[in-house]
Amino acid sequence: MEISAANLTSLFTGFDVVFQRGFEKPPSYYEQITSVVRSASRQTTYPWLGRTTTFREWLGDRVIQALETHEYTIVNRNFEDTVAIDRNDIEDDTYGAYEPIIEQLGWDTKVHPDMLLFAMIKDAVVNPTDVVGFDGVPFFSATHPVGPMGQAGTPASNINSSGTGAYGLYWPRPRDARPLSPSWSWN
Repeated sequence: MEISAANLTSLFTGFDVVFQRGFEKPPSYYEQITSVVRSASRQTTYPWLGRTTTFREWLGDRVIQALETHEYTIVNRNFEDTVAIDRNDIEDDTYGAYEPIIEQLGWDTKVHPDMLLFAMIKDAVVNPTDVVGFDGVPFFSATHPVGPMGQAGTPASNINSSGTGAYGLYWPRPRDARPLSPSWSWN
């Protein structure tokens, strides 16, 4: 293939189709267990309520519930995964060999948030002091102030230090249906 703007645009359009095919294949879980809030700057401070209210049967006087406000700041991190395509492979029309890698980039892009989240959850169990909540207490701890007005309440976690809980292991292993299947190790 002759290297020209039109040919490169056509090549990149084809790679985009392959990338999207890879992106659509894997399941993703992070949106099912997190609240996704988009950030438009390098860091964002998020205000939130420490607890919410619940309905009760109205008997007698109103009970006004005090809300607790908190905030936390997240500094965004940048991630990338870049591949180079040799000019000779384009000129010799052998760029099709790159399709599995481009498809894998799509797959990896889709599951990257899951990998970050589940690595953090695992770390929160294996090294509890490394991952703390807004209150400085380990993320999985029965001592979070989750009751009325900061009083200790029912434990907010059902995960124990062995990484199991009421529902078994808490991190999923990626399926082996990836375009390029590595051997997985959690060590």
